[in-house]
Amino acid sequence: MTNRLLLSLLTLALAGCFGGHLQSSGSSEESFAAEVENLRLSGVATIEPTRLYFSDYRISKYKLGAAWSSLTSRKISLVVADAKEASGYGSAAVGLAGVDIEIDGKTFSYTASLPDHEDEINYAAFSTTIDTARENFIVIPYSTYKKMLSAKDCTIRIHTKTGMEVVRFSIEHGPDDHAGALVFFRNFDNMIEFVK
Repeated sequence: MTNRLLLSLLTLALAGCFGGHLQSSGSSEESFAAEVENLRLSGVATIEPTRLYFSDYRISKYKLGAAWSSLTSRKISLVVADAKEASGYGSAAVGLAGVDIEIDGKTFSYTASLPDHEDEINYAAFSTTIDTARENFIVIPYSTYKKMLSAKDCTIRIHTKTGMEVVRFSIEHGPDDHAGALVFFRNFDNMIEFVK
């Protein structure tokens, strides 16, 4: 609790410093830089993309990760990466066009559209720890993400410019006993609760 209080006070103090500086300069680039710096100082949680399975337990060619910040707490940035890339997040663009998330029979669809200002601030801050193309992110509401975690059945239809794959997010362990994305995302949720 003390750390959160200190972090909040530091963020407010820096915001005041940036605010005074920005009033005199009026530069939008400096304003953007200040917002990114404030986001970096806020609570940030990330999860490296992890294995996804098809319903028959075959491994998907995609992995799924995520990023969350306390300053944009109503949103989660999902990261879709190519599973063939050995390095963490996979920096190459996968041509993500959108996702359909089916949660216990109800479908939520999100397209990879032009990001709003808040999404750009988010990506600028996360990109210091996540080495991936901007096009690999798709933003969904935090409430949808929470439903994914508690669902009895959750599938994700990943649309790319070259095709589509339907993966089952709700698989906890594959046939090799390797943990599925759901297990890692539950741990990620604990990280978010800790950072809040």
